[in-house]
Amino acid sequence: MTDSFLGPKKSQMAAAFGVVRMASLLYPSRACHFPAIYNFGDSNSDTGAVSVAFGRLPPPYGETFFGKPSGRYSDGRLIIDFIAKGSQITSNLPKPGDFSKALYTLDSGQNDLHYGLVKLTRKHLKESTSNIINQFSLSIEVVFVFL
Repeated sequence: MTDSFLGPKKSQMAAAFGVVRMASLLYPSRACHFPAIYNFGDSNSDTGAVSVAFGRLPPPYGETFFGKPSGRYSDGRLIIDFIAKGSQITSNLPKPGDFSKALYTLDSGQNDLHYGLVKLTRKHLKESTSNIINQFSLSIEVVFVFL
């Protein structure tokens, strides 16, 4: 057993990820050209200080992004930010026509749920839940209009 941050198996996963990432930078695919990325966050994309692959992340939370808190429930920039930068996507706001040509990732995480459970009152959570579900449902309907 090791006292290192990642541990032996997770260190191997990190090394494998690094090799794959380097290979993708050296030999980029020209087959896929997505004008936008839509990432509906989960525990892997907006870590909230916990990563499925690497376990609990060390502090500081939100302080490494230009030396001040980022306003996100994470430590600043997210993997999706680096993917967008690497693929030269310049805006987080897509054009309506891009919806039918975009790469979608949809997953469910627990960071937002955890935040609500520890920061909001039970009454506020009950009031917010139906509104959140309605907004998400409406957003999905709007996306399908553009497809």
